[in-house]
Amino acid sequence: MTKAFYSLIQFCPDIGRQETFNVGLVLFRPEPHLFVVRLARNSGVNARFDVGMAPGLFEATKQAFRNRLEHEARQFRTPGDLAAFKASGTNQLRLTAPREVSLHDPVADSQALFDELVGADRRPVGRRAARGPRVGTRLREALRDRAVLPLVEEKVQVVVPALRTTMQVAFAYQNGRYNLVEPVDFSTRDDVMRQERTAWYALGGRSLFEEPDPQHGDRRLVVVARLPDEPVASRMVSEMLQDNQVHCFPLSDEGLDRLASEIRTHAALHHV
Repeated sequence: MTKAFYSLIQFCPDIGRQETFNVGLVLFRPEPHLFVVRLARNSGVNARFDVGMAPGLFEATKQAFRNRLEHEARQFRTPGDLAAFKASGTNQLRLTAPREVSLHDPVADSQALFDELVGADRRPVGRRAARGPRVGTRLREALRDRAVLPLVEEKVQVVVPALRTTMQVAFAYQNGRYNLVEPVDFSTRDDVMRQERTAWYALGGRSLFEEPDPQHGDRRLVVVARLPDEPVASRMVSEMLQDNQVHCFPLSDEGLDRLASEIRTHAALHHV
């Protein structure tokens, strides 16, 4: 096992708003020297976010950033060298401050970090090792087994005004509000990443709650959450979501039963 450092490559479509999303990962090990850059595929990024530029230009921007980063990395000796790196010619791509990580297998570990923090096809989710199936897989199976899957809409595209993006939520149902159901893993052991993820859904949830949709009217974000094992962290996630009008069902038999019951009850009331 060796000590290494990672930074996220973030893209900021609108410098004025300073909102960013992750498009890549840098892994740096001083001794023996290792430098790995992983970038998200354009297809995955464009499906999740409005990058504000043509796909070809966005790809060229990423590759130019990567090329300069890899060139200058030959001189990197400490994590401070990585932290000092500045983008050239654009303020839209930037690196986060380096964070320490232990490496067992550089290839496997860099891929695991990339999957957790960047991802190819979805927003970041927590690491799943030894924790059972994906939250989304378990949620869908639970709705199917409880015979309410035919009562919900699937793969619903929604605009989130505060985040200036379009997201695809897993399910939706009516109960007087248009409830947008999204499975989320908050169980990552990275405290900062968990807080950022929670804040992202809290901000998006409040925006959806406060700004009605022209077609569906009032909305609410409903999160089916794999919560942290640690009670204080779990309470922090739940309370931040609740304070921002996000309804949170824990990923447990009891939580899934309550969600299924609500869907079934309101489907009857709304003649679904």
